[in-house]
Amino acid sequence: MKGSCIFARKRVRPARCAFYRCSEFPLRWELARVTLSGFPALDSVLFERQGRWWLLTSRVADADDPFGSELHIFHADSPLSEQWRPLPGNPVIVDRRCGRNGGLIREGERVLRVAQHHEPRHYGRRLRCARSLASTRAVMPSG
Repeated sequence: MKGSCIFARKRVRPARCAFYRCSEFPLRWELARVTLSGFPALDSVLFERQGRWWLLTSRVADADDPFGSELHIFHADSPLSEQWRPLPGNPVIVDRRCGRNGGLIREGERVLRVAQHHEPRHYGRRLRCARSLASTRAVMPSG
């Protein structure tokens, strides 16, 4: 996967997570893998750390939660794996102020997760930045 550019498309319907590989940057992308069928993945973030691939994805819990307040974490050996394993304890966050992804910032081994802060009637009111996967130190080394 070295040198490849892969992204997860933002969508809830159909309920799944779809990864696309760049075939001609930046204009041409091809479907590379569909995973998490039945899971309404939203604003998914994919990254590699110390030989393991991590997928942070938000999920709309129900009709009363239109902003996606749940954060779920999955991991796999490859970004195009068919078997993404959920982190025990998913969802790791249930909070409309920080459950939805807003991006990822990497600086060497340091990984920061950007979260969208939603308020009633205010989609994406502001952003928050927090150390990624802080609650998963037993599974993923901190940095």
